[in-house]
Amino acid sequence: MYIAIDIGGTKTEIGFYKNRALTSSISSRVFPTSQSFRNQLRTIISEIEKRAKSPIEGIGVAFPGIVSKNGDILQASNIPDYKGKPLKGELEKAFRAEVFLVQDSPCSAIAELVYGNLKGYMRIVHLIMGTGLGGAFIEVSKDMVTVSPIEACGMIVDVQHGRTHNFVKTNGILEAYVGGGNIEEFYSKDLSKVSDNDLLWKEVSHYLAVGINNISVILKPEI
Repeated sequence: MYIAIDIGGTKTEIGFYKNRALTSSISSRVFPTSQSFRNQLRTIISEIEKRAKSPIEGIGVAFPGIVSKNGDILQASNIPDYKGKPLKGELEKAFRAEVFLVQDSPCSAIAELVYGNLKGYMRIVHLIMGTGLGGAFIEVSKDMVTVSPIEACGMIVDVQHGRTHNFVKTNGILEAYVGGGNIEEFYSKDLSKVSDNDLLWKEVSHYLAVGINNISVILKPEI
């Protein structure tokens, strides 16, 4: 059995699969992401133990923050308690299986490249919006695919009246205007209850368009 874990700033989803290609889904489980690393770790381990019906051969984790090549959590803006914590090591110890811990934006980009709408393109910028804003840049050549995280969330889009971010001290960064967690905090609103024609989305779209334009003129993607 193979386990896929997607940790977000607001919710976490665990998928259970028969094969490494993740084409044979057995079940999945969704639950809120805890701001406490230890509470989150206990929940993840408990959910896997309850649902894993055969030996676990590998675990892949998509994480909403900067992760080093050896799986260390270097930054976790929207769940700061996770910074520096041994998530990879704790899961390996609990299940005696190989664990891959990777930043979520490259994971999402690779999924779209392999299974989704990015097939056939050579230079790609991929953005994901949720509690925060993540991104990745993909270059495809004949012999290699290079996927690099890009921190579009930290781009300054408002110099004069810079809005603050919940966990980052630099004012006016893009994520403060388009990240769901920061928008809810700033306006004291539950975004799931904001209508599609609310002027709030016009503001979000404006700042997102500024960010996309700035990324495009620097990286020159095809899509």
